[in-house]
Amino acid sequence: MAARRIAPLAIIGGLVAGGCMLMYAISPNEEELIKKLPEHNAGRMDESKSRQQLLLNKLKEAADSPDPVWLTKRK
Repeated sequence: MAARRIAPLAIIGGLVAGGCMLMYAISPNEEELIKKLPEHNAGRMDESKSRQQLLLNKLKEAADSPDPVWLTKRK
C-alpha cells in the first residue's frame, strides 16, 4: 500500500531533479552571456544600431503616411 503512494512521488521527484540538472547543464554562465551581447563586439554593435535606425525610419514613415499600416507597401 505504501509503495503505491511512494512510487509516483519518487518518479515526480526524479523528473523535477532531472529537469533542474538539465537546466543547470545547458544554461550559459555570465561570461558566455556577456560575449553574446552586441556591446562586446563592435561589428555586431554597428549592425544592431543600423537595424534599429532602419526600423525607426520605417516607423516614422508609416506614422506620417495617411494610409493604415497594413496598406503600406514594402519598398
